[in-house]
Amino acid sequence: MKKGELVQYLVGKRKNIDFSKPAFSVERQDPYVIMQRILSISYSDRNKMRFSKDVLHYMEKNAGADKLFTLNDHVRERMR
Repeated sequence: MKKGELVQYLVGKRKNIDFSKPAFSVERQDPYVIMQRILSISYSDRNKMRFSKDVLHYMEKNAGADKLFTLNDHVRERMR
């Protein structure tokens, strides 16, 4: 966006230019219920849902961290 404003200013299409940083806000889009279920899943539930130890480990790691994470469609369906 800012690159386009600079180009327009240089070619004379804009009279002023704003170099301030835009304010971005990103909200978590992962449902809180699924995140809590991932963190509290037991060994027997993991076996019933046919998750390997590796898949569950990475899901727990990502759900516990304070960052965005995604789930594949087949994993999301098994979690419901």
